[in-house]
Amino acid sequence: MVEDEKELVEKVIKGDQEAVKQLIEDYQRLVASIVWKMINNEFDREDLCQEIMIKVYKNISKFRFQSKLSTWIGRISYNHCYNFIKKKKKMINFNTLDHLDPDLIGHSVFVEDSKNSKKEIVEDNIEQILLKSLDKLPPVYKLIINLYHFENLSYNEIAEITDMPMGTVKSYLYRGREKLKDILQCNFSREEITSNI
Repeated sequence: MVEDEKELVEKVIKGDQEAVKQLIEDYQRLVASIVWKMINNEFDREDLCQEIMIKVYKNISKFRFQSKLSTWIGRISYNHCYNFIKKKKKMINFNTLDHLDPDLIGHSVFVEDSKNSKKEIVEDNIEQILLKSLDKLPPVYKLIINLYHFENLSYNEIAEITDMPMGTVKSYLYRGREKLKDILQCNFSREEITSNI
């Protein structure tokens, strides 16, 4: 197993099949995450993931180590999806959130029952509530929140991937969080949310 990015890239360029396999294994999650957040058609998603990994493989000799390899691959993924959307003229739709905090999953939320004014447990857990709430955000906020919170990318890496200034990334992340908070507060009282997290 190659642990150094430079060594991995050099081995892939030389045609080392184990290095190619490692490249795919190491970065397929990042590629899939970006594709899944930008593309709504399941069949298109699978094809795009494969196309992107092929594009990465074919262009790896152009990687200049001016950024992290993950940032470069993320940028290719973002651009490929963006171009696909432009060609297909489809709306961006995020249907899934792959990596939620496991501590949040399984908690119930209480809501007021209008008929008997008693609290009951709603079957939806926090994961479903977050999915529904995130789905209401504008696409750019969803993407930025996903890359920052669930892919653990830095502001700089997100800026490079999306070709946005770092200040814009920070601003969109802040606005996205605020909008998410507003959505959650419109649907659930503060006590209902905080007491069950």
